[in-house]
Amino acid sequence: MSRLALVISVVLVSFNSAHAFELKPVVGINLGSSKVSPEAASTTYGGRNGLLLGALMEVGLIPGLFALEFGALRVPYGSSAVTTSGASITTVEASWSVIQLPLVLRMTALPIVSFGAGPYMGFALGQVSTTISGTGLTTTSSDSDLTSAAKTDFGALLSCAAKFPLLPLVDFLFDARLLVGFKNLTDAAGSSVKINHIQMMAGAAIGF
Repeated sequence: MSRLALVISVVLVSFNSAHAFELKPVVGINLGSSKVSPEAASTTYGGRNGLLLGALMEVGLIPGLFALEFGALRVPYGSSAVTTSGASITTVEASWSVIQLPLVLRMTALPIVSFGAGPYMGFALGQVSTTISGTGLTTTSSDSDLTSAAKTDFGALLSCAAKFPLLPLVDFLFDARLLVGFKNLTDAAGSSVKINHIQMMAGAAIGF
């Protein structure tokens, strides 16, 4: 009987702490990786790491159980290729910024923990910056327009988030996400470049 009472109390706490709307300003780290096909011989590929920031909005569907989350995040994008030929090493890095628009269906598993999944879209900002460096080379950087393929991106994400009460309508938020890119970001015939991300964000969840 005591176990049943404990379960009921946990569910009640979850329902009472749920808000119809939550605004979530966030900042965090984005760890990017690129998946290139076909891979060139003696070449190692990587992504771009950097700071992300933005805001999310959560709308309760079933109080304390399901919610829909959407928003906009400014995310660093990029790819790198390090080619080794004997004692010579050449590095080519490309970087740009993207506004990501995630749409997440979130389920509350415990009063402070929720899991989510859904699609995301990305829209590039500005130009791509390309840097070339290496053994015996003078480092050069240049800006150019993005190819049509790299101007948009889409994929799917998984999220695990935790909220810790700070004030009656304010929680501290931590959100860890895995994003898998589905779109080929290169126009080169016979080639494919897709970008994946690990995102770790912190911020506030402000209830209304």
